[in-house]
Amino acid sequence: MEQNINTEALEVITPAAAATAMIAEFETGIPSFFCSFRAETVEEKAALYNAMNAPDVQIADHIGQTINMRDIIIEAVDMVNEESGELRTVPRCTIIDVEGNSYASTSAGIYNALRKIAGIFGKSHFEAGLPVRVQQLSLKGGRRTYTLNLAV
Repeated sequence: MEQNINTEALEVITPAAAATAMIAEFETGIPSFFCSFRAETVEEKAALYNAMNAPDVQIADHIGQTINMRDIIIEAVDMVNEESGELRTVPRCTIIDVEGNSYASTSAGIYNALRKIAGIFGKSHFEAGLPVRVQQLSLKGGRRTYTLNLAV
């Protein structure tokens, strides 16, 4: 069963608000992540946990390569901005391919690409896979971001 994806940008929240939200999550049992598939068996739940906790590879290591995407996981994670030292909540996107391999990124470009794919296709689960090619884009100030191109 597919869940609906929230396409609104994640907000930056204070550490105190984040701590309160973490405690509330345990009390309510409502997860703070999106997953395009329903993990029902112990094995499926273990695969979901492993993909979130220790993804197989980073998407950035696959520039120019095609991933046959079956599912996605999007979760909010806290990261320190290297330039400002500010703690920010950003989306970590994990793509799971048709073979069960997991690819993770905290790139806003990957998040936006997945958002567009879900909006255009009306779903984010592709049983037979949706081929996506990883692309690196250069930004101002020497920064870079990543995106996905459809490789169909």
